[in-house]
Amino acid sequence: MRHELNVFAGSRDGYSWLVAPDGQLALTHMLVKRSHLGMRLAITCFDSGSITATEQELSLGWSMQGEVMVSPPLTETLEVPGDHYDEWYISETQRFEHSVVEPFVNYGGFTLAASEVLAQNTGRAEANYEFWRPLQERFWRQLLRIAPETFIGWGDNTVVVSRRYDFVRAVHAS
Repeated sequence: MRHELNVFAGSRDGYSWLVAPDGQLALTHMLVKRSHLGMRLAITCFDSGSITATEQELSLGWSMQGEVMVSPPLTETLEVPGDHYDEWYISETQRFEHSVVEPFVNYGGFTLAASEVLAQNTGRAEANYEFWRPLQERFWRQLLRIAPETFIGWGDNTVVVSRRYDFVRAVHAS
């Protein structure tokens, strides 16, 4: 794991990841769409809660799978609803009908950085950050169960996890 200022990066289980405080990365909906053309985007958390597709969104190919809103194949012109405290899973196909998806953006300051790295970065005791470890393990179990190409969470921190190293590198460069 490496970090610069408050940007943390690493890899795990075939995924590259990046975490930075909100507003430090210029991650745009356009960059996400261009990097995942033809894939489907599932909104599992919207403004800290669930989302319901409007009639207009349904007519444009969006669908509901339980409490998850799933896009038609991504194009550069597709309008994607976005707020703050959102989570997206992007993959070739999405199946959420019977899945329970825990939103991690609702845990203030959620990060994938290890407690020892956070302690070193802040000068505080490592024990001050140990509470993240069980949440991080739940996140990774859920991510591996859903197995998306990319996960994005916008909250106190922006969390990007992807099998596409070039996408993570492009986000970091932004």
